[in-house]
Amino acid sequence: MSENKNVKAYICFFTAIICFAYFLIMEFLNPAIIAFHFLWGIAGLFFMSAGLFLKSKKKKIISKKVKTVFYILFGLAFLTAAFNLYRINSFETLEEECEYVIILGGGIKSDGTLTSMPMERIKTAASYLEKYPDAKAIVTGGTLPPLKYSEAPELKNQLEKLGIKSERILAEDKALDTIENFKYSIKLIQQDSRCSQEEALNKKIAVVTSSFHLSRAKKISALLGLKNICLVEAKVPFVFIPNVYAREICSWLKLDLRILYNKASSGGKKLL
Repeated sequence: MSENKNVKAYICFFTAIICFAYFLIMEFLNPAIIAFHFLWGIAGLFFMSAGLFLKSKKKKIISKKVKTVFYILFGLAFLTAAFNLYRINSFETLEEECEYVIILGGGIKSDGTLTSMPMERIKTAASYLEKYPDAKAIVTGGTLPPLKYSEAPELKNQLEKLGIKSERILAEDKALDTIENFKYSIKLIQQDSRCSQEEALNKKIAVVTSSFHLSRAKKISALLGLKNICLVEAKVPFVFIPNVYAREICSWLKLDLRILYNKASSGGKKLL
């Protein structure tokens, strides 16, 4: 029995080391004041504490009821994660000529420069805009506290550096999440095209974002009434995949809860 507990303890220590190492890698490659990868550090502390608990000679006995509750919660978390992973990977890309290209932001550093993933989105968008010279870009992203910089101006700046003319770029610097990205972008399309909201919702629009984000972006755009969306995939560096997929699983859960809350509070009339 004690040998079995020692094996479990060493597994916890090994997992803790992996979590701490991955946290440090993410912090080096993608530094930010507010970032999901800090949870890998917290996970490391959790597994280290669990390992120390299992190695302790004075450990308390955990009741069967507590263990049962833990296993039930773990099972539910696993099933939720598996279902959301399926949704994350359920998308179809389609690149064709559109009137507008919405480029979703994805992180800015404390010095106002972009992190690696939004830079990949910018490069992908620039290639698309070069291929379809009549399309206009919409860069979107506001200022998340405690940062001093909004993302949209830097996205525009980087697009211009890649050869896209300023007059082809519309900037929206208020949005704090993907839902607001689309809401404010719809308003910009109305203003730029001088059309009604219904006409704006029916325009053919390309959405450029990272592969893990495409499915949720499609879901949100549909809930907001956008009818003709083409998904354009920006690649994600391999090292970021565990972090972004874990974050996206949580983002899908947050979206589901928001939809349920809005339905309940509006009598089923409002989804977002």
